[in-house]
Amino acid sequence: FFTTDGIVYKIKTWRLPQGGRNSRGKAIINMLPIAQGVSIAAILPIDVPEQNWNDLQVFFSTSTGDVRRNALSDFTNVKANGKI
Repeated sequence: FFTTDGIVYKIKTWRLPQGGRNSRGKAIINMLPIAQGVSIAAILPIDVPEQNWNDLQVFFSTSTGDVRRNALSDFTNVKANGKI
């Protein structure tokens, strides 16, 4: 999960609560330590094992035209409070 203030969070799929057919679900804001007024800008689901993340890259761009490319392996050690 990438937020609007530039912090990334990582949650394994099996840690997400499982809901039934008629359940209302739980807001993702309640599962991540996101500050007030910050929202999630993008969600990047990855179905590749972490051993193969060295071969993949992530490309970021802003509305002002700034671009950045990171290796996906930079996001392997994301702590619970996020990574800038």
